[in-house]
Amino acid sequence: MLPMKKRTFILLLATLFAFATCKKVESNVANYYPTVKTLSVTRQSDGSAIVVGQVTSSGDKPILYAGFCMDTVPVPDMITNQIITDTLTNNTFTARFSSFNPLKRYYFRAWVANDNGYAVGNVVFADSIAPTAASIPCSMPANKLYLTSTPGVDSETYISISSIPSGTSQPSLYANTNSHSITLNFNNYPVTQTYKTASSLFPNGNSDVGIMVDSYVVDGGANVYVKQITPTTFEITICSAHISMSSGSYTLSTKFDSR
Repeated sequence: MLPMKKRTFILLLATLFAFATCKKVESNVANYYPTVKTLSVTRQSDGSAIVVGQVTSSGDKPILYAGFCMDTVPVPDMITNQIITDTLTNNTFTARFSSFNPLKRYYFRAWVANDNGYAVGNVVFADSIAPTAASIPCSMPANKLYLTSTPGVDSETYISISSIPSGTSQPSLYANTNSHSITLNFNNYPVTQTYKTASSLFPNGNSDVGIMVDSYVVDGGANVYVKQITPTTFEITICSAHISMSSGSYTLSTKFDSR
């Protein structure tokens, strides 16, 4: 049997240890988990979108992860198009999303996690996320072909023009005049932005377009301004692009409107 003093000392140590190590039990289990709010989504001029979230409570543990999910369905799943952020400033965090179809609506949700679990916030959405259309430095009537040389100009109205089929692996547009055929090939399905002519009819770059008049490929490096109207129709403007044909050297200027 332990002496009374020794037993009292051990009991005191046990009591102090209990007070030092015990943790308050939350009356509401939800208090263990974090909470979060999706504050905003803002379209950027380059066609991306900045999403902002806010930690409204960290629960009873520090925040370990924070991020966003995004989808074209109204309630995005946490792991769909997920981005994890690495900075939390004054309980807010941000992420940048890109590669949107400007004809669709996109939904975003913030989420956070601590050691106990995770929480997903409210949904915010944005429509028509696309690059700001570039100012086109030329003006011309739609669906006319201009091949300018010295000393004359070959100007012809298109006989026919086709839409770009949605979802094709090599999206192409075709037009014909009385004496010329025109082909435009994009590497990926085109959206509103400024492209560059490639030196080949089959470009590799996502911001390039291959253009051929008859059997002659337009030189690389010229600007091609694309404005998407519907999923399969476009305005496409070329102010001046160089092309060498058997009859001489020409400057190509045209505006396609496939509506």
